[in-house]
Amino acid sequence: MFLFMSVPAIEAHPLQSEPVNHPYVFGFDQFYLSEDPDEHLAQGGLLLLAELRCTACHRPPAAWSSRLEPAPGPDLSWVGSRMVSDSLWRLVRSPQHSKKGTLMPGLFTGEDGDAEDVEAIVEFLARRSRPQSEMLQMPKGNPTSGKQLYHRIGCVACHEPATDYRPPAPPEGTEIEKPGLASVPLVLAEAYTANELAAFLQDPLHIKPSGRMPSQQLTSQEAADIAAYLQVGETFEPSIERTVLQIPKQGVKRGKSVFIQRNCQACHPLDGIDANSTSPAPLISLNAKHGCLSESRQSGVPFYQFNPTQRRALELSLSLVKNHSSSPPSYNALDWKLSRLNCYACHDRDGKGGPEDPRAQYFSGTPLPSTPGFHPYPLPRSLDGLENTLTDTELLNSLRGRPTAAGETTLRMPDFGPKNAAELFDLFRHHGESR
Repeated sequence: MFLFMSVPAIEAHPLQSEPVNHPYVFGFDQFYLSEDPDEHLAQGGLLLLAELRCTACHRPPAAWSSRLEPAPGPDLSWVGSRMVSDSLWRLVRSPQHSKKGTLMPGLFTGEDGDAEDVEAIVEFLARRSRPQSEMLQMPKGNPTSGKQLYHRIGCVACHEPATDYRPPAPPEGTEIEKPGLASVPLVLAEAYTANELAAFLQDPLHIKPSGRMPSQQLTSQEAADIAAYLQVGETFEPSIERTVLQIPKQGVKRGKSVFIQRNCQACHPLDGIDANSTSPAPLISLNAKHGCLSESRQSGVPFYQFNPTQRRALELSLSLVKNHSSSPPSYNALDWKLSRLNCYACHDRDGKGGPEDPRAQYFSGTPLPSTPGFHPYPLPRSLDGLENTLTDTELLNSLRGRPTAAGETTLRMPDFGPKNAAELFDLFRHHGESR
């Protein structure tokens, strides 16, 4: 049985956002509300099914497989080099407690044997380490430079801006309004070494190939600077609970067995483990009131801590899939891909998306004229008609984060990876026609 111990209060990092007590999918929180009609909310449920990787464990009907393809989870091949054992233990034992808003479900309820299973998985993962000679050595970071970069190159499109940073665009004396969307900053900074956090920020697609954390084209020094900023005031705290429990060593072999038994490989690529080692249950066989969608924890069942709106959306989407298992309703495939990649956090298309005004003020540069038809800040370009204004080379370069022309803004177009860029390129060229 696990212990739940109080820890002394510490001063929050300025990037620490308000707690998010549900799995945070940006596109869902941005565009779906509890008062929405069932038809609209069902579409949000489909987004959750895909982004929460439900279809990695629950096989969708063949006609739905393309739309509900699960995003790959973080690659754990060298996780032992990135995170110390106690940090891994906290995350495996209780993901929602360790990282608010995480998409990773909890698998342990405190039943007899759970503590040993957690220890076994952690021992297995902690041994997945890259040799020291192969680790990329990053430069020492400057947190002051990192603070400026974090707020000016586009990180705050998805992550929380700091309370002690004033964007340069608003006139002096203007009150800075807090953005309304509860986007969550990187809260694993304290769990990473400075070197490994910088390496991750420079090449996030290597660990998270889904593209939900795209590459910002950072130099080694820029990545180190932002890492240093994110770790300001952070100190590693050993797990008191793990120390008190004093769980005997479980062994790497047993850890691998438990990892597979809990079906962790369905979401996490890992060398030497077959992702298809278990047979997924059909999605249409799920009971929307039980299992993963239950409001209470059940031993052996993933627990996501859904809020009521998410649970209702998922129930509606499951009904939609079951009722149209062989003939899904038509949809705009380009809009769907833009939603899944959070492109609407920065861009708009067909009147949808773009940053809200309080967040737009961080998109710094030379303010545009405050006249009708112009926004007071240099926002990322609209995606309306993009397929008609760029050549094939320009479009593909843009989707890989390679600027096609100099601009006035300090923002950077991120790189979503070759697979996502190729898919987006094809969809733009087909004008987002339904598929």
